[in-house]
Amino acid sequence: MKTAGAKRRLSGSQYSSFYVKLVNYLIMGLFGPNLGKRVTKEEYKQIMQNIYGKLDAHERSEVEQLFRADLHEDGEEAGISQKEFDAAMDWLKVNKSKHVLEESDIALLEKYFTEHLRD
Repeated sequence: MKTAGAKRRLSGSQYSSFYVKLVNYLIMGLFGPNLGKRVTKEEYKQIMQNIYGKLDAHERSEVEQLFRADLHEDGEEAGISQKEFDAAMDWLKVNKSKHVLEESDIALLEKYFTEHLRD
């Protein structure tokens, strides 16, 4: 017969599952996800100022469209990460017929973004 104050014990598999979740929680809490360096809105404005005279209005508009979603993310993921930048550059290089940026324009973007994405 069980008493009202009896403690509930975990079975072996429940204990293992609980322990794994606890360890994962503690590791993520202590070290957190490594999001790496990101280009912030302010840094993006600096980049655009640096390339203002080197790209025409239509080319600058294409760059803004390319990174719009990344710049408007909230929280820890706000800004443009290296992974997001690389994906955008890959897209530009593969889809040359879908934008007006030339190879020299893409190289210019790579130059200025790389300066800000260094850790």
